[in-house]
Amino acid sequence: MMEGLSSSVITSGTPSAQCVTVAAAKSALAERKAILGSIESELALAKADVSSIKV
Repeated sequence: MMEGLSSSVITSGTPSAQCVTVAAAKSALAERKAILGSIESELALAKADVSSIKV
């Protein structure tokens, strides 16, 4: 799910730098979840449209 993040995120840098990196990773994950939610909503609408056409 978080393919864009390298494994060095966890092991490199100072503790404060790691906190910033973790915060950035969490932010990116939240953004991806929001995008996925939008896609799922669009898919649900498309399915509803198709269902109404079939009837």
